[in-house]
Amino acid sequence: MTQTHTDSAADAGPFVLRVGAPINGSHSIVSAEAVNATLGVATFSGCHLNLNQVQLDLAAQLARTHEVVVQAKRDAGERSLAIFALGPMPLLFALGYWLGDHRPLEVFQPYRLVPPSQTWTWAVEPNSLCWKNGGLQTPPQVEDVVVLLSVSGQIEQDLVGRAMSGRYAIYELTLANPLPTHRWTQEDVTHFVKHWHELLGRIGQKFGSTARIHLFPALPVAMCVRLGCHALSKKDPPIHVYDRDDGDFHYCLTLDRGEVTINNGQPNTQLSVSSLNGDAIERLNDLGVEHVEQKDRDLVEPRSKRLVKALATAVGKKFVGDVVDEIGASVHMPSTDE
Repeated sequence: MTQTHTDSAADAGPFVLRVGAPINGSHSIVSAEAVNATLGVATFSGCHLNLNQVQLDLAAQLARTHEVVVQAKRDAGERSLAIFALGPMPLLFALGYWLGDHRPLEVFQPYRLVPPSQTWTWAVEPNSLCWKNGGLQTPPQVEDVVVLLSVSGQIEQDLVGRAMSGRYAIYELTLANPLPTHRWTQEDVTHFVKHWHELLGRIGQKFGSTARIHLFPALPVAMCVRLGCHALSKKDPPIHVYDRDDGDFHYCLTLDRGEVTINNGQPNTQLSVSSLNGDAIERLNDLGVEHVEQKDRDLVEPRSKRLVKALATAVGKKFVGDVVDEIGASVHMPSTDE
């Protein structure tokens, strides 16, 4: 892995982590110009993961994201982290989960997603938001609890029945008027995290420690990452994350006890990034994310396809997705604190 420092002024500021991944087939670009404007600097140091130029399944995207988090934590040293991330909500939850809440970091929220109009500055005027959380359907003696996060849009209850089977409770954390066009403040994100913890507490009191959370989110970027940061690995129940595709929600991944897994029905069979053979681990170490300075802002990750090949070679398959489909395995990325 290589690291490029800009200058002493850039090294004195926060370490910038930029992550961009396609959303519904459309590129999500985090431009260096937008970072400069947001931080009020001419240059910055950090690392950039661009997943837009290669076709990767979710497992490979997660593997690359885990890599960049480990690298950013190590190279930032004692500096704080500045997070600029765009991508599917499950990937953002996993990003926050691996970042954790043990070190200073600031997660920024985009207002317009497409450069050059992209801006990541927070609203100055406070929003008069009315937060609501509570139970919509609370049958007794169930272990599965659906949580609708209707913040940037309203999630209809009938969508749950098309993704879930059996008996389950439904709770919701929402606003009086959930809209994707809100100009968010940092206080809004803080209030969201507060209400999230309050809701988890209510669920725990009613259903106990064996409850399983099924998350159906409609959230802005910063709230996705912050929820992941504050998902307490030892205290929170397993959180199964769903994402909407073609109108319906589908299960994507699970956050549980410091691990992020993709499960195709056989939870005891895992393909683990941390337990691949020695040759594969050596190849993975050689395929690190690029560290870039501001002048290299358009650098694409040319080695992502090699990462997929390295992962798949370890288990004798052409693509990671083939492994998941064929043996019903989980793809497991260990916590960066392990």
